[in-house]
Amino acid sequence: MGVVNPRIISISALYAILIFLSLFSRSLAELVFLILITCILSQSLNIIMGLAGLVSLGQAFFFGTGVYMFTYLVINEVNPYLSIILGGLVSAIFALALGLVLLRLRGVYFACGTLVVTLAAPYFISGTGIVGGFAGLNIYRYISPFYNIYLCLFSLLVTSIVMSILTIKLLRSPFGYSLKAIKDDHDAAETLGINTFRQKTIAFCISALFSGIAGAIWAFKQAYILPSIAFNPLRSIEAILTMLVGGTGTVIGPILGTIIYEAFRDAVMRTAPGLQVLIFGILVIVIVLMAPEGLIGLLRKRFKSIRDKIF
Repeated sequence: MGVVNPRIISISALYAILIFLSLFSRSLAELVFLILITCILSQSLNIIMGLAGLVSLGQAFFFGTGVYMFTYLVINEVNPYLSIILGGLVSAIFALALGLVLLRLRGVYFACGTLVVTLAAPYFISGTGIVGGFAGLNIYRYISPFYNIYLCLFSLLVTSIVMSILTIKLLRSPFGYSLKAIKDDHDAAETLGINTFRQKTIAFCISALFSGIAGAIWAFKQAYILPSIAFNPLRSIEAILTMLVGGTGTVIGPILGTIIYEAFRDAVMRTAPGLQVLIFGILVIVIVLMAPEGLIGLLRKRFKSIRDKIF
């Protein structure tokens, strides 16, 4: 308990600051919304990539699956808040199905497989015409009685906190240790008797679950969906960048990296729109070269006496 509590307190302090800022103006509330969305994607990617070492470009696919499942349910008069949860569950089911094939691949082949699925999804939606097809769909009239940006923020906040607590538990659990063993040496982990395929599948489904929930909440707030936006591969890239900046396999790293990225992106978009990812990508390269373990790695070296408790 002594190890867990300080981490939860430090994470809660970060979230409290974000929520406090969101109360000042609608523009700040919008920024905090984006921070929490990207934070959940980064944290969920941290489960499969930071702990298990699998580079996935599929967070955007599971995010988009959550978007479209939420939309499908609300236009069929299912309660929006129940639809958010179901959107995440359906994303996890998709991850289970895809994992039967993709998780047998390793390295760049796995990464390419997840990217192909993400790129193919918008064409499938457009070609079949389901849930609005290529033209998208405005769902505001279905969700207007429930709509409130602060309820969306609260939903994201709860989801992100749950992800943080889950990560803390995983880091100290047998399951988490097995994922770390897979990351360090896949073949050696199998030799030790670890069912690597099962462990990776569970991690993949957990990652997809929370990405799908984030997508459903995003759809709830935006109230208008398009396949090209819902399955935008940039979301996967942003999740990787923010995790690398903060520190892979850590609890606070993805959160810190996301706050820095979204604040940076907001500033750059005001002066040089469209260049935010390029500029931030260069910054990531510099950080990775100077601090391979991310900003959390630097903080651990600087504050050695409290590194295991807070970072």
